[in-house]
Amino acid sequence: MTVREAHRDELETVLALRDAVFVQELGVTAAAGPDADDAISTHLVATEAEEIVGVCRLVPGNAGPPARLRLGYLCVAQHARGRGVAAALLTDAAARALAGGFSIIVLHAQPEVVPLYERAGYTVTGRRVVLGMEHQVLELRVG
Repeated sequence: MTVREAHRDELETVLALRDAVFVQELGVTAAAGPDADDAISTHLVATEAEEIVGVCRLVPGNAGPPARLRLGYLCVAQHARGRGVAAALLTDAAARALAGGFSIIVLHAQPEVVPLYERAGYTVTGRRVVLGMEHQVLELRVG
């Protein structure tokens, strides 16, 4: 598996995977469609045999201090789950955040996937938000 920054011509594939997971599988209406943050984000893709099997995006946040980066729309194709794809995306995102001068990554996760992020070093902030459905706010200090 390889994690890398998505090429511009792959954005349609990234959006299709987001739609498959968030809209079709989880029933989140219009959540995975393109938005203004897509244009300013770094999109990461995890590939296996040249197929995109996982994606996430990194949205620059405030310049700080502390400088924050927001991780969003992490998802893995159903047939590729359980093989470390999400963990690889999170590891790469942390390295990119540190290299980019960010010290904190913030994300909103559905409660049932919080353990995935905790295994990657994220901590629950105690805040919950409702973004169509309940989400837990988590942070990772990288710098």
